[in-house]
Amino acid sequence: MKKNIILPVLILASLFLCSTALADYKPGTYTGKAIGKKSKNQSGLVKVEVTVSTDKIENIEVLTYGQSIGHRKYGAFVSQAKKEIPAAILAKQSVDVDTIARATISSSALQLAVADALHQATVSYKPGTYKGTAKGRSDEKHTGTITVEIKVSENKIEDIKVLEYEQSVNVDSVARATLASSGLKLAVARALAQAR
Repeated sequence: MKKNIILPVLILASLFLCSTALADYKPGTYTGKAIGKKSKNQSGLVKVEVTVSTDKIENIEVLTYGQSIGHRKYGAFVSQAKKEIPAAILAKQSVDVDTIARATISSSALQLAVADALHQATVSYKPGTYKGTAKGRSDEKHTGTITVEIKVSENKIEDIKVLEYEQSVNVDSVARATLASSGLKLAVARALAQAR
Protein backbone atom coordinates (compact mmCIF):
# COMPACT_ATOMS: atom_id res chain seq x y z
CA MET A 1 0.00 0.00 0.00
CA LYS A 2 2.82 2.45 0.84
CA LYS A 3 4.39 1.79 -2.58
CA ASN A 4 1.15 2.90 -4.23
CA ILE A 5 1.28 6.26 -2.38
CA ILE A 6 5.00 6.92 -2.81
CA LEU A 7 5.01 6.78 -6.62
CA PRO A 8 2.26 9.42 -7.13
CA VAL A 9 3.90 11.67 -4.51
CA LEU A 10 7.26 11.39 -6.31
CA ILE A 11 5.63 12.14 -9.65
CA LEU A 12 3.83 15.20 -8.23
CA ALA A 13 7.01 16.43 -6.53
CA SER A 14 9.05 16.08 -9.73
CA LEU A 15 6.35 17.88 -11.74
CA PHE A 16 6.33 20.70 -9.20
CA LEU A 17 10.12 21.00 -9.25
CA CYS A 18 10.20 20.97 -13.05
CA SER A 19 7.48 23.60 -13.31
CA THR A 20 9.30 25.79 -10.78
CA ALA A 21 12.59 25.39 -12.67
CA LEU A 22 10.88 26.45 -15.90
CA ALA A 23 9.04 29.38 -14.29
CA ASP A 24 9.91 32.95 -15.23
CA TYR A 25 8.26 34.43 -12.15
CA LYS A 26 7.23 33.60 -8.59
CA PRO A 27 3.44 33.95 -8.79
CA GLY A 28 2.16 36.87 -6.77
CA THR A 29 1.74 40.62 -6.65
CA TYR A 30 4.80 42.88 -6.51
CA THR A 31 5.23 46.62 -6.07
CA GLY A 32 7.70 48.56 -8.17
CA LYS A 33 8.61 52.22 -8.20
CA ALA A 34 10.59 54.76 -10.17
CA ILE A 35 10.97 58.51 -10.35
CA GLY A 36 9.62 60.34 -13.38
CA LYS A 37 9.30 64.04 -14.03
CA LYS A 38 9.45 66.10 -10.84
CA SER A 39 8.05 69.58 -10.41
CA LYS A 40 7.17 71.98 -7.60
CA ASN A 41 3.74 70.38 -7.38
CA GLN A 42 4.59 66.76 -8.23
CA SER A 43 6.86 64.30 -6.43
CA GLY A 44 7.73 62.43 -9.62
CA LEU A 45 7.02 59.11 -7.89
CA VAL A 46 5.49 56.37 -10.02
CA LYS A 47 4.44 53.27 -8.08
CA VAL A 48 2.84 50.21 -9.67
CA GLU A 49 1.48 46.89 -8.52
CA VAL A 50 2.23 44.03 -10.91
CA THR A 51 0.55 40.64 -10.64
CA VAL A 52 2.28 37.69 -12.31
CA SER A 53 1.67 33.99 -12.80
CA THR A 54 4.62 31.65 -13.37
CA ASP A 55 5.04 32.71 -16.99
CA LYS A 56 2.89 35.79 -17.58
CA ILE A 57 2.27 39.36 -16.48
CA GLU A 58 -1.39 39.20 -15.48
CA ASN A 59 -2.15 42.76 -14.37
CA ILE A 60 -0.57 46.17 -13.85
CA GLU A 61 -2.18 48.75 -11.60
CA VAL A 62 -0.77 52.26 -11.22
CA LEU A 63 -0.94 53.06 -7.50
CA THR A 64 0.86 56.41 -7.45
CA TYR A 65 1.37 58.69 -10.44
CA GLY A 66 3.11 61.86 -9.26
CA GLN A 67 3.34 63.26 -12.78
CA SER A 68 2.12 66.51 -14.31
CA ILE A 69 -1.30 65.36 -15.49
CA GLY A 70 -2.66 68.88 -14.94
CA HIS A 71 0.02 70.58 -17.04
CA ARG A 72 -1.71 72.75 -19.67
CA LYS A 73 0.70 71.77 -22.47
CA TYR A 74 1.70 68.19 -21.64
CA GLY A 75 -1.00 66.97 -19.23
CA ALA A 76 -3.00 65.09 -21.87
CA PHE A 77 0.11 63.21 -23.04
CA VAL A 78 1.13 62.37 -19.46
CA SER A 79 -2.41 61.04 -18.79
CA GLN A 80 -2.23 59.04 -22.02
CA ALA A 81 1.05 57.44 -20.85
CA LYS A 82 -0.57 56.36 -17.57
CA LYS A 83 -3.26 54.52 -19.51
CA GLU A 84 -1.37 53.21 -22.55
CA ILE A 85 2.06 52.17 -21.23
CA PRO A 86 0.74 49.54 -18.76
CA ALA A 87 -1.66 48.24 -21.45
CA ALA A 88 1.18 47.98 -23.98
CA ILE A 89 3.40 46.15 -21.47
CA LEU A 90 0.58 43.67 -20.78
CA ALA A 91 -0.06 43.11 -24.49
CA LYS A 92 3.62 42.65 -25.32
CA GLN A 93 4.54 40.94 -22.02
CA SER A 94 7.64 43.12 -21.95
CA VAL A 95 8.78 46.56 -20.77
CA ASP A 96 10.25 47.06 -24.24
CA VAL A 97 7.40 49.24 -25.52
CA ASP A 98 7.30 52.62 -27.25
CA THR A 99 7.03 55.74 -25.12
CA ILE A 100 4.30 58.32 -25.56
CA ALA A 101 5.57 61.40 -27.41
CA ARG A 102 5.68 64.48 -25.17
CA ALA A 103 5.49 62.22 -22.10
CA THR A 104 8.83 60.44 -22.47
CA ILE A 105 9.94 60.80 -18.84
CA SER A 106 6.56 59.64 -17.48
CA SER A 107 6.50 56.74 -19.98
CA SER A 108 10.02 55.67 -18.97
CA ALA A 109 9.14 55.91 -15.27
CA LEU A 110 6.15 53.59 -15.78
CA GLN A 111 8.34 51.09 -17.64
CA LEU A 112 11.04 51.27 -14.96
CA ALA A 113 8.51 50.80 -12.13
CA VAL A 114 7.14 47.68 -13.86
CA ALA A 115 10.71 46.45 -14.48
CA ASP A 116 11.43 46.91 -10.75
CA ALA A 117 8.42 44.76 -9.82
CA LEU A 118 9.30 42.09 -12.41
CA HIS A 119 12.88 41.94 -11.12
CA GLN A 120 11.50 41.13 -7.66
CA ALA A 121 9.26 38.43 -9.15
CA THR A 122 11.96 36.79 -11.28
CA VAL A 123 12.90 33.26 -10.21
CA SER A 124 16.33 33.36 -11.87
CA TYR A 125 17.99 34.67 -14.99
CA LYS A 126 19.52 32.73 -17.88
CA PRO A 127 23.27 33.37 -17.66
CA GLY A 128 24.59 35.09 -20.75
CA THR A 129 25.20 38.40 -22.47
CA TYR A 130 22.26 40.56 -23.57
CA LYS A 131 21.80 43.93 -25.27
CA GLY A 132 19.18 46.55 -24.59
CA THR A 133 18.40 49.87 -26.25
CA ALA A 134 16.43 52.92 -25.17
CA LYS A 135 16.17 56.61 -25.99
CA GLY A 136 17.53 59.44 -23.92
CA ARG A 137 17.97 63.12 -24.72
CA SER A 138 18.27 63.96 -28.42
CA ASP A 139 18.93 67.09 -30.45
CA GLU A 140 19.87 68.03 -34.03
CA LYS A 141 23.26 66.29 -33.74
CA HIS A 142 22.42 63.34 -31.48
CA THR A 143 19.83 60.56 -31.96
CA GLY A 144 19.38 59.98 -28.24
CA THR A 145 20.09 56.25 -28.65
CA ILE A 146 21.56 54.37 -25.70
CA THR A 147 22.66 50.76 -26.16
CA VAL A 148 24.06 48.62 -23.35
CA GLU A 149 25.39 45.11 -23.10
CA ILE A 150 24.99 43.27 -19.82
CA LYS A 151 26.52 40.06 -18.59
CA VAL A 152 24.18 38.15 -16.29
CA SER A 153 24.72 35.20 -13.96
CA GLU A 154 21.80 33.24 -12.56
CA ASN A 155 21.03 35.79 -9.86
CA LYS A 156 22.77 39.09 -10.64
CA ILE A 157 24.18 41.45 -13.23
CA GLU A 158 27.92 40.84 -13.47
CA ASP A 159 28.88 43.62 -15.88
CA ILE A 160 27.35 46.52 -17.84
CA LYS A 161 28.99 48.03 -20.91
CA VAL A 162 27.65 51.12 -22.63
CA LEU A 163 28.04 50.44 -26.35
CA GLU A 164 26.28 53.53 -27.71
CA TYR A 165 25.54 56.81 -25.97
CA GLU A 166 24.26 59.34 -28.52
CA GLN A 167 23.12 61.97 -26.05
CA SER A 168 22.85 65.71 -26.28
CA VAL A 169 25.44 67.25 -24.02
CA ASN A 170 23.54 70.53 -24.07
CA VAL A 171 22.43 70.36 -20.44
CA ASP A 172 23.32 72.85 -17.75
CA SER A 173 23.44 70.48 -14.77
CA VAL A 174 23.14 66.84 -13.78
CA ALA A 175 19.51 67.44 -12.79
CA ARG A 176 18.77 68.17 -16.47
CA ALA A 177 20.09 64.72 -17.46
CA THR A 178 16.87 62.92 -16.47
CA LEU A 179 16.18 61.64 -19.99
CA ALA A 180 19.71 60.28 -20.35
CA SER A 181 19.79 58.56 -16.95
CA SER A 182 16.27 57.14 -17.39
CA GLY A 183 17.24 55.94 -20.86
CA LEU A 184 20.32 54.22 -19.50
CA LYS A 185 18.32 52.46 -16.76
CA LEU A 186 15.63 51.46 -19.25
CA ALA A 187 18.20 50.02 -21.68
CA VAL A 188 19.56 47.85 -18.83
CA ALA A 189 16.02 46.80 -17.83
CA ARG A 190 15.24 45.81 -21.43
CA ALA A 191 18.43 43.77 -21.69
CA LEU A 192 17.71 42.08 -18.36
CA ALA A 193 14.18 41.18 -19.51
CA GLN A 194 15.75 39.04 -22.26
CA ALA A 195 17.51 36.98 -19.58
CA ARG A 196 14.22 35.77 -18.05
